[in-house]
Amino acid sequence: MDQALTALRLNERLGANVLVVTADDGALSASACESMNFIDGINAAGAIIRKNAMSTEFAPGVSFQRAVVSPKYLSVIAPWQASGDGAVGADISRELGIFPDSRVRLNDGSVIDHPTIVSTDDRAPDQARWLYSVSPATGEALECWVEAAPGAREAIKGYIPVALEESSALKIAALQRDRAPSLIEQWDSRVVRFGWIVAGAAGTLFLGFAMMLRRDEYSLYALSGHAAPNVALVTAIEATVCAITALACSLLWTIATLALLGANIAATMPQVVQTAAMTYLLMAASIIPMAVLAVPKDPLRAVKNRG
Repeated sequence: MDQALTALRLNERLGANVLVVTADDGALSASACESMNFIDGINAAGAIIRKNAMSTEFAPGVSFQRAVVSPKYLSVIAPWQASGDGAVGADISRELGIFPDSRVRLNDGSVIDHPTIVSTDDRAPDQARWLYSVSPATGEALECWVEAAPGAREAIKGYIPVALEESSALKIAALQRDRAPSLIEQWDSRVVRFGWIVAGAAGTLFLGFAMMLRRDEYSLYALSGHAAPNVALVTAIEATVCAITALACSLLWTIATLALLGANIAATMPQVVQTAAMTYLLMAASIIPMAVLAVPKDPLRAVKNRG
């Protein structure tokens, strides 16, 4: 389960829910693209308004790509990083020595103060040498990037032509192949999906076999005047103690096996301990109904009779 969830998170981080929209005539409405941020099922939407190659003023000149984007575009390509009025790709920032408190002056006279250093390796690795200027979403745009909510990509893909109100043909391409359906199908078809039924049946048979071997002992309890709920409570406590001991041994065995296999125990142990602790609590809680049934209806009379 944890491996499937990790794969789904990686699938989402790499942009499996991101759609890149272009038009045949090369022009989209930047404002219509930005307005899709208010649509249910869309996490973020932003546009590349224009882009061009530029270079630094000082020698030797370093060329890079300068892009003017709408306010929410950076939230699509790097949603885990905050951005302001400008941003710089990680590669070009290292090459030019640009820091968040820098002042970047371009050869067209424009200036970007305090740019955000963004890592686009996950969703747009080809933009690592880009410098972004954030501008209001007006006029035409070259591309519209839309990140749909998990599970809503195909529905949003069908809605985009309506939202953009474009008469020309649109090209809507997924940034990454969505692996979520195959991962879910793989999880649903796992071999151990009915393991809880097998484990429950095996536990029931084992408990029944153990009680059958002790039937003479239970008969002695009955002849001694012990009520059935009391005997059931003692049996449940004994079974719980044995089960907790077995689970503790299995936990130690799991740790030893992970260590021999060279697994990352520090990352795995919290999940193992959490599962074991929850199992212990459920087992202890299962005794509570039997303990309630074992309490005599008239405690004073029961104590008097025993005296």
